[in-house]
This record gives sequence, structure tokens and C-alpha cells, in this order.
Amino acid sequence: MNLTINQIKKCTGAVDDINSNDRISGFCIDSRQIKPGDCFFAIKGENLNGEDFLADVFAKGAACALVSKDCKFAGGKILKVDDAVIAMGKLAHVWRNLCGFSVVAVTGSAGKTTTRDIIHHILSGYYKCHKPIKNFNNHIGLPYTLLTTPEDTQVCVVEMGANHVGEIEYLSKIAGPDIALITNTYPAHLEGFGSIENIIKEKSAITAGLKSDGCLIINDKMTALKEYLKSQDKNFDCFNINGSRSLGLSGILKIDTLDIEIPLAGAANLENATAAYSVCKKLGITASQFAERIKTFKPTQMRMEIFNVGKTTLISDCYNANPAAMENAIEVITTLAKESGQRTVFICGDMKELGHETESLHIKLGKTIRDRKVNLLLAVGEFAKITASSASENSGTETRIFKTTDELADNVNSFVKDDDIVLVKGSRAAGLEKVIDKLRAKQ
Repeated sequence: MNLTINQIKKCTGAVDDINSNDRISGFCIDSRQIKPGDCFFAIKGENLNGEDFLADVFAKGAACALVSKDCKFAGGKILKVDDAVIAMGKLAHVWRNLCGFSVVAVTGSAGKTTTRDIIHHILSGYYKCHKPIKNFNNHIGLPYTLLTTPEDTQVCVVEMGANHVGEIEYLSKIAGPDIALITNTYPAHLEGFGSIENIIKEKSAITAGLKSDGCLIINDKMTALKEYLKSQDKNFDCFNINGSRSLGLSGILKIDTLDIEIPLAGAANLENATAAYSVCKKLGITASQFAERIKTFKPTQMRMEIFNVGKTTLISDCYNANPAAMENAIEVITTLAKESGQRTVFICGDMKELGHETESLHIKLGKTIRDRKVNLLLAVGEFAKITASSASENSGTETRIFKTTDELADNVNSFVKDDDIVLVKGSRAAGLEKVIDKLRAKQ
């Protein structure tokens, strides 16, 4: 790497007596993964404190470590800073500018990770690209993604998530995106934001670090978002899925005169693919090139993944949940069921972080389940009873309520029949992958 310990000290404002022009070989936040020559960030988390592992880190050959000013450890090149996480953000910004790669930043209420992964998959056929190794989209994950981007990278695709006001602006100023994308703005994380208006403002803050010659792309159907950006004198391009159509397990994306088959389920994934194409087009990718690369794209784990378990069709979409994503997923299984004649089973967890609208949005979810004529609802969580009651009101939807995910997982195979189409969806905290494992073990 082209960074020395002295340069790191200068960039982060570290207070110490170290004077070293030794070059570091990389950055690390996990003491178990440290390599000789790495710069280690001793981050203090809720459960672990990186400073407790400094002896191990230096024993493995770390070049230096950034720690808090009150750290008492002595036994290696220690750089003391006010906050190791903020220091990491400062370094990430320096590294991004030093290497000169282009940055594509994706935010939105839903579809961020899938859209990010489509963009990366398409561009990787034509550029040297990098993306987060996991769902790294916060004040730790995004800087770490930039710091672990190889020097010869041409395009780095990052994701920006937030559940409180001010987070997107902070991340955008670190990343300095060349292209910024807002997939959509829906009610999500209302507990932290309070209103859809605040969500729109927060997502729009992705422009805070946008390069002066950069481009903002948004979803054309987000009318309130467009009006807000206009009120802020922000320029933007729009994408839409006009002329495109969902075919259940796949879809057709209409680009100019070309019909492109998208190997992903649901109308929301058509929007994700269209958003991805809008970004790729800015980087010189043609519709034909996009069509060729998208053929080999695989769904992101636990995001509308489709499995065949014997004669049962199983859709795993249990990474997260908000009202818009729930509605889209229900639309997918009911559309497929109309074509196949299968019974629909919705294994439903709570939607989290919806604040004062939590109860009303779970009632609305139940009504959607009822109106879409889902045959069987297996609900778990604090608001399972509310969802189930709303779903079963004056309808033919059968409902069952479970106190815990473990209870649901232990009993799920007694409710699911061989020819069913099953959707498993809920917020990450529900841990519904346990149910997926039980269903797949039946195969």
C-alpha cells in the first residue's frame, strides 16, 4: 500500500510520539483475521472491545493499531485517536481519493443490496470491480469496504444504510460517490426517522459527498422524492419500468427496443434491475452487454431466493422486512399460485423499527394477505396476533400463531404440504432462516 504509519497518523490526527515511515500492507477490524503489516482498528462495540485483543494483534505482526486516547496498552505502534471508527472514516476517504477508483453508492428503503449486487455483477464483466464482502453499509462497514478496495480497482460499488437522521450524509462524505442511486423511499425504520418526509430527506443526503460532476439517479415513481430534490435545486435522472413486465419467477425488462429476460422474481426486482442498468449505462455498458451479463446473476442470499424442495416451491426472503417489501413478496407468491394452482403459505415474521405506526402497518399487512387471498398464514412475533386477526377477517385465509421462531420451525413441516408455494419473510431479528432450514431438510 502507498500509506505509511506517519501518513495514517497525520490523516487521523493521532496523538503519540511514533515516527515511522513503515508502509502498511492492509487494514483490519477483526483480530482473528490480522495479517503481518496490517493496520488494526481497535473498535469498541456493544459486546466486544478491540483493545482487549491488542496483544494478539501485535503477536501476529500488525504494523500499528488505532486505539482510544485512554487505552493503556503498550507493546506495539499505538496511534491514539478520539474515536477509532471516525478515524477509519477519515482514512477511508483518503484511500478512496488516493486510488482514484470510481464509486457507485446505492441507498433506498428497499432493494439496496440486490441492486448493488446486480450492478457489481454486470460491471465485473468489463471493469475491475469491488463490493462489500457482507452487508457492510453503515459507519463501520462502508469505510472498511473502501479501505479493503484493491489499489487497481476501477469501480467500487457501495451500499449506504441508515436508521437515524444524519447517517447517509456522513457516509456520502466519506465515499465521495461519482454516481449515487436512490432505489426508492418507503416507510422503513420509522422508529428512528419518525416520518416518510424524514426518510426522503435522509436518502437525499446521499448527494452530500457527490462529486461536482457526479450523477444522481432516482426512481421515477417516487413523486415526493422528486419534489423534495427539486426544492433543493438538485439535478437528477430517473429510471422507470415502463413497458417491462413480471412473469412470476422472472421478468422482461424493456430497454429501447430490446426485451431483456431478468432471472429474478417479482416486479420489485424489475425495478432493481432497471436501476442497475441506469447506473451501468452511465459507465458505458450497452443494453446488449447488460442482457448478456444478467443471464448469470444469482439472487442475493435470503432475498427472494427460490428453492424446489420436492414438489414444494420455497421462497426465502427473510433478511429484512418493511411494508413495501412485504407487499411485493406477497404479490410474487399469489401471482405464481394463479399460474400453477398451488396453495399459498406465508410464513410471516414481524416488521421491525416502524415506531408509532407499527400496529397500523401490521393491520394493513394482514389486509393485504386477506385481499391477495393467501391460503395459510403462519405468523410469529410480537405482532403476529394483530397481523393474523386482520388477515382472517371476513376471508378464507387460515391462520396459525406461534410464540417463538423455534416453535414455528419445530412444527412447520406439519402445516406445509408437498405442492405448496411457501414464502418465508420477516425482519432479520426474527431469525426465520431456522424455518428455511427445517423446510429444506425435508427434501
